[in-house]
Amino acid sequence: MKSMAWAEEITDAKYTSPSGKTFTFYYGALKKDTDLKTATFTFPDVDGALVMSLGRGGRRFPLSCRFYGDDCLTQADNFEKALEETGIGTLQHPIYGQRKVVPTGSINRSDNLTTDLNTSTVEITFAETITDQIFPASEIQQDEEIAAAVDACIEKTAEDYAKQMNFDKKSDAVAAQKQITSMSKVVTEQTDTLAQKSSSVYSLYSQQKAELNNNLSNFVSNAKNVALSIFSIAKTPAQIAIDASAKISAYTGITVNLTKNFSKNLFSKTRTKAQYINSRLCWQSSVLACASGVAYALSAKGKNETEGTGAVVTGLSLSSGNGKFRSREDAVNAATEILELFDQYTAFENKNLAENYNVDIGAGYEDLLKIVVLSTAKILNYAFSLKSKHTIILDRPRQVIELVAELYGDFSKIDDFICDNKLNINELEILPLGKKVSYYA
Repeated sequence: MKSMAWAEEITDAKYTSPSGKTFTFYYGALKKDTDLKTATFTFPDVDGALVMSLGRGGRRFPLSCRFYGDDCLTQADNFEKALEETGIGTLQHPIYGQRKVVPTGSINRSDNLTTDLNTSTVEITFAETITDQIFPASEIQQDEEIAAAVDACIEKTAEDYAKQMNFDKKSDAVAAQKQITSMSKVVTEQTDTLAQKSSSVYSLYSQQKAELNNNLSNFVSNAKNVALSIFSIAKTPAQIAIDASAKISAYTGITVNLTKNFSKNLFSKTRTKAQYINSRLCWQSSVLACASGVAYALSAKGKNETEGTGAVVTGLSLSSGNGKFRSREDAVNAATEILELFDQYTAFENKNLAENYNVDIGAGYEDLLKIVVLSTAKILNYAFSLKSKHTIILDRPRQVIELVAELYGDFSKIDDFICDNKLNINELEILPLGKKVSYYA
């Protein structure tokens, strides 16, 4: 005879609503669903995929809650009302113990008055939730960690840069000054377009460019300030609440142009080394600004300064709007592109270190790596709160209104659907057979 010791561990099934009302009920088969958070990345010329484990997501407890007796209808009615309350309740699960939960999905009620008298059944799924005291602190902590890593990276890199820009010959110092002046223009050419998206940001950005030019004119005694100015110019436009793809495109453009203009034919090891150090500074500023800027936007609060532009950032407070992602795929793609940008920077470092320039990159590189890891982790965590993008090919002509109602359940998303799919005037009423359309669910 098999042991039934486990039966002694089974407890009553109870639900306590946010208002404090407690209901004890019977139940059917018990289930538990657990989401695993992962991100999958594929790379050119490499078979297979890199799958990153990001921990555990939510847990759900589907329950068939049964009430018996002469007053079963009243018990089920009151239980339904409790499930409709706003807030976090407490579920005492027969097997899995007490959990902080929110009722989700549909409430399915059944009262079979012909074959199952004095029995009312309410089917509901309870989703375990992080309490509201924990979640905001977690987001604040993420932003503080990124901000601390950014400050550390900028300070260490600027100090190292100043130490390296120390030359025995005046002619070498002049050559290095010309190099960084030229490279800083590569940075400003790309970031200027971003900065113009906000008038308040552009005002600050213009002041920073003036400071950079002043520091460049006194380069020998002002090398650290030159580095700090370049970081500021790179970082400021990245904190505007605009589409992440525009930011990534701009900073990728900086690194592409830096690579194109990098030359080894300077006929002087000292000047070639200086060129590497100058280029490295601009590379780091671009990667830092891109990664942290996209991540910061996910904590955005407030209103845009003007529609479609975004407002200046104060600390870690950003404007909401275009700085956030529309779909899970958009967020994952952004994280992937940031990681690829960092991989390109790593390849640049490895290639030039092979030339034996005797430059210690340890501290700055580690801080930059920390920024990228923290930023992409935040983006990927945010991705799991978003809807996925689905694409279908129509198997027959469809009316737009009818299709939107079918895909979204109502007509509220019709304007978004038209814009997302860039429908022309001929398609606003009837979509043709074979048309490819996307929606979010």
